Order: sequence, then structure tokens, then C-alpha cells
Amino acid sequence: MDRATLLNQLATTERHIAEGNEHLRRQRLVVAALKRRHPGSERLKRALAMLDTMERKQRDHLAERDRLKGMLEQS
Repeated sequence: MDRATLLNQLATTERHIAEGNEHLRRQRLVVAALKRRHPGSERLKRALAMLDTMERKQRDHLAERDRLKGMLEQS
């Protein structure tokens, strides 16, 4: 893969990370509100499951960023 393509993919991944951080921030607010207002509810369980999924996806984006940076360093 050429350097320009790697840089483009890295920029896209960095954007996904930034967007993911905002989504995680908002989802954590939702979870906190549900914990206060509806502890033990199905809505809270779904919100927590969504948060878990979002956190796993964010870890994937971070790993991809690290992989791309490694490839750039080798090129």
C-alpha cells in the first residue's frame, strides 16, 4: 500500500476515533441518567449493552490507528 493511501486511511480512522469519543460521551450520559431514574430497567440494560458495543468498536478503531501508524513508520 502506498504512503498516500496509508495517510488517507489514517485520517479516516482518526475521524472515526473522534466521532466515537463523542458517541461514547453521549452514551455514558444516557447510561448515567437511566441508572438514576430507572435502575434495573430493560432500557438501562440495553443502554449498557450499546455502550459495551461502542467501547469495543472504539478499541478496534484505536488498534487500526496503531496498525496504520506502524505501517507508515516502516514505509
